[in-house]
Amino acid sequence: MTKPKTLSVSKLAFYAEDPVRFSAARGGTYNATAAKMGTKAHERIGRGPSMLIFVLSVFAIIAALIYFNIVQI
Repeated sequence: MTKPKTLSVSKLAFYAEDPVRFSAARGGTYNATAAKMGTKAHERIGRGPSMLIFVLSVFAIIAALIYFNIVQI
């Protein structure tokens, strides 16, 4: 297996925090709670917008157009 040519910011931060623990973990996670929180945050970000937010945004735009007399009903 070849070594990666990039270095993630999180691994650099782990090394800067405690080089001995980072080396002991061999670059892996040594704080399971932080790793779980990070994974959860990445999954939440990757899900994308919900249909409810889209529908509410459309209604808000239509309401603003009617309020400012741009669209007449």
